[in-house]
This record gives sequence, structure tokens and C-alpha cells, in this order.
Amino acid sequence: MPKATLFSNRKPVERLKGSAQQERIWRAVESGTESLQIEALAGTGKSTTLYEAARRLDAPKSDLIYLAFGKLNQVEAAQKCPEVT
Repeated sequence: MPKATLFSNRKPVERLKGSAQQERIWRAVESGTESLQIEALAGTGKSTTLYEAARRLDAPKSDLIYLAFGKLNQVEAAQKCPEVT
């Protein structure tokens, strides 16, 4: 995916450019005005979408909750998005 740059805690962070659906989700997360439920098939980018949403929030780790159902999911999340886990 193409990337742009944003700043998180005064450090440059690469910002993903996603599909139209992902961009809509990220805008909703950034605006904070909508509740979201994301439904998609396996392998369609749900985890990537959530990791990027968390990065765009630029919130302290203590303000975020990421629930993983299964040890393999937990390990994957820790590897792919250490900023959040």
C-alpha cells in the first residue's frame, strides 16, 4: 500500500493509504463521531485497518484496548503493531 507521513508524539510516522472502505473507517475513527462495526471476510485487511486506526488516534497505549482471541492472534498483533500492544 502507498504511504504518506503523519506525526505521532512529534515523530514522523508512515501513514497507510488504504482502500475506499479503509479510508472511510479511518476518517470515522479520527472524527470520533461514529460507532463502528467492521464485518469482513478472512484476509481482507481487518487487522491492518484496526492497527492503522489506532496509530491515527495518536493516543497513549493506556487509552487503547485491543482484544485478541487466541494466542496466535495476540503474538501477531504484538509483532505487527507494537505501538498499540
